[in-house]
Amino acid sequence: MNFKLFSVLFLIVALSACAGDYTKIFNGNELTGWRSIGDGDWSVDKGELVCESINGANVGYLSTTEVYNNFDLVFDFKEEQMDGDFGVLFHTNVDTAVVHGWKVVIAPLNHGTGSIFEENGRGLLERIPEQSEKILKPGDWNKMRIKVERGRVTTWLNDYLMVDYTDSQIAKGKGGIVFKVDKGKGVKVRLRNIKVKRLDELEKVNQYI
Repeated sequence: MNFKLFSVLFLIVALSACAGDYTKIFNGNELTGWRSIGDGDWSVDKGELVCESINGANVGYLSTTEVYNNFDLVFDFKEEQMDGDFGVLFHTNVDTAVVHGWKVVIAPLNHGTGSIFEENGRGLLERIPEQSEKILKPGDWNKMRIKVERGRVTTWLNDYLMVDYTDSQIAKGKGGIVFKVDKGKGVKVRLRNIKVKRLDELEKVNQYI
């Protein structure tokens, strides 16, 4: 086996192993790797990330410091108070005057948790089927999975498929993974087991096969 072929095979194996793993992006102790923008209260309690809205003029954002383009995100959430807007934004730059991006909705029962919404754009793009509303467990822990890959967004709630939506504009977007709380008191959500798998590594593997 020549050296070049060996190097390519080694790279494929290494990237494949790396691509198969989820990485924690919240360590359960403090907010390393995250930054807060706007008016939101972000704290750590019992190893959980507590997201709360506060009385302020601005929406609150908690963004990863790293950019995630193609990724598979999983986390658990519990809704303690939902008198306002909460969600997970992606391909989003929160440093602009008007924050634009795409959001996976997390909402009270019968309000479309798992739906896809475009912030400061076209609005609701894809709502979950009506029969899927009952999958949410109010006041209890729920499991959310969000997969974004080259413009295709797939969401699962408690292992049930909620939406599978493709949009060429999403494919052009770039930015971090961002949790959003509405302005004004009324939202309190707990998150835990926040992990992500980068799918860019899978693309690197595929180009050698």
